[in-house]
Amino acid sequence: MRYKIIGAAIFFAAIIICVNDQITDSITLTKRPNPNIERSNLINGKAPPNTPTKTMFESRVITQDILDPRGKSTGYMMITSRSVRDVGTRSPIHVHPHGGQTCVVVGEMTLYLDGEPTLQQAGPGDCYWMPAGKRMSGVNSATSRTIMITLL
Repeated sequence: MRYKIIGAAIFFAAIIICVNDQITDSITLTKRPNPNIERSNLINGKAPPNTPTKTMFESRVITQDILDPRGKSTGYMMITSRSVRDVGTRSPIHVHPHGGQTCVVVGEMTLYLDGEPTLQQAGPGDCYWMPAGKRMSGVNSATSRTIMITLL
């Protein structure tokens, strides 16, 4: 009986650790803090506009293991996702440990990067780069919902 309880506890702990590692813990169902989320609400000393929220809809289009030259898993994954951000919202301030890019399909996004005074704007067909290790927030700067593809 004791082994069944320990096995179940390990199984559920593994599920909790794997759930939603790209979105802030304050708006997910997990109690585990996400180390990629910056607790400050400021970029370059100011709060970015709009309300920080989870995207309205997000689906992973491709999840691919990154392999070494011998074909063995490196433990890293490349993730491509499609998401929809509502009017008047932005992503919580966060950091991507390995960088990535976002391409806008419909609408407009503005990227606020800590240490960068120039804002990056992307409309339909445009992309912006999110450098590794920089605090950032993606703001829906359109007057409608924005649909985007993100590669991390």
